[in-house]
Amino acid sequence: MGSDDKAVITGFICRLCSRMNRFVVHIYGDEGVQMQLAQKINVYLPITVNPNDPLPKTVCISCIDSLEAQHELMEQFKWARRRVQSAGKTPTAQECARHHSPRPPDDVRTQSVIVSPSDISRSSRHTDSPRPQNQSAQSASSASHNYDSSTSEPH
Repeated sequence: MGSDDKAVITGFICRLCSRMNRFVVHIYGDEGVQMQLAQKINVYLPITVNPNDPLPKTVCISCIDSLEAQHELMEQFKWARRRVQSAGKTPTAQECARHHSPRPPDDVRTQSVIVSPSDISRSSRHTDSPRPQNQSAQSASSASHNYDSSTSEPH
């Protein structure tokens, strides 16, 4: 039988979702500063982080993706507001391309799919497998650290 005082916890707690994670970015580390994590958290979320508070200073990749999506959305809102305030000036194609996702090619066909509530409940029972990471999560993963909790040092 084991003892609780000999248990080993691997990973770090995410400041935003409070889940234990092996892959995190330190808010005030090089990557966190480059990504402006502290500023984005303080602006977009109802919490305040600072280097001297006693709470965790790490953020998981999933929360970074959500924070970046919020930042991009807010930037689009700001851009749209500037466009509206510029008294009806029509944006150039380059301006639109910079701030909006490209349209799919004209040869791409779309289809409507009708889903019944029973289809949804049936499919939700079969979603035990983890969802694949999107491209931004993979790129954020490459910027994250794998920490060894026994030494609190990155390796």
